[in-house]
Amino acid sequence: MGAALRSGLAVARGLEPRAVVYLDADGEYDAREAARLLAPIEAGEADYVLGTRHRAGASGMAFSRRLANRCFTGLLVVLSGRRVADGQTGFRAFSPRAADVAEIVHDYNYAQVLTLDLLRKGMRMREVPVSYRRRSAGRSFVSGQYLWRVPLGMVREMLRA
Repeated sequence: MGAALRSGLAVARGLEPRAVVYLDADGEYDAREAARLLAPIEAGEADYVLGTRHRAGASGMAFSRRLANRCFTGLLVVLSGRRVADGQTGFRAFSPRAADVAEIVHDYNYAQVLTLDLLRKGMRMREVPVSYRRRSAGRSFVSGQYLWRVPLGMVREMLRA
């Protein structure tokens, strides 16, 4: 996922957009809500916007997934010193400035590492509520490896100069 997002951001930068929005392709987010993520960027209030599922209700999210999300978001809060409600959302927006400086340094996952990177670079972050629905087909890539690889990636990001 990190490699795919890195490639997508590189292509987007070349198009010189007013903003960049991405969402996971698993059908859990409603693309029609992209305007919610763009609004703080267009108003000049944010460089990086997270679509937060928990404020709008994470309908049908499995308990284990909700628990893992809370734990990893808690670690993100501790490491960043910022309040974050949903550190693993797959619905995000970037101002041109944030898209230009965003670095995703490993391929497995990107969510928390990207947020740490952008906050360290002084990007203004906001969260907006978005709807969420449990996927109706397909399987998640998340496995037991996720439980150790994500925190390891976060620590590596914090140690990066």
